[in-house]
Amino acid sequence: MSLPPRLRRELFEVLAHGPLSRTELVDATGIRRNTVYSDITALLEAGLIEENKPAAGRTGRPRIPLRIDARQRHVIGVSFQPGRVEVGRCNLLGEPTQPATERPIQPGTALQTVCDLLQEQLDEKCRWVNS
Repeated sequence: MSLPPRLRRELFEVLAHGPLSRTELVDATGIRRNTVYSDITALLEAGLIEENKPAAGRTGRPRIPLRIDARQRHVIGVSFQPGRVEVGRCNLLGEPTQPATERPIQPGTALQTVCDLLQEQLDEKCRWVNS
């Protein structure tokens, strides 16, 4: 999934300062209210953010905090070092979802070794996303 720069900025604000309400996101980004509200709908539908329960004790219409939905997407990282390769998977908050795996590599075997390690990090819940 490829996000336009404006949505990436909004997503980054929630990640860096979250949880934030829609109003707080408008204030933090300077983006028009209606635009932020429609963008939030797109980010919710994409499974990148989720709504939390509103804070108790406020009067008036409650502000619903938004936060990164770390359960829905993962990032896989590949690290090459001399003679070995390591593959790890994290959620969108950078928290490891399972231990990283590493293997030694020989000349000419790096690509196959990475493919094998990627397969070990993936499970039936994972899907490939073109970005």
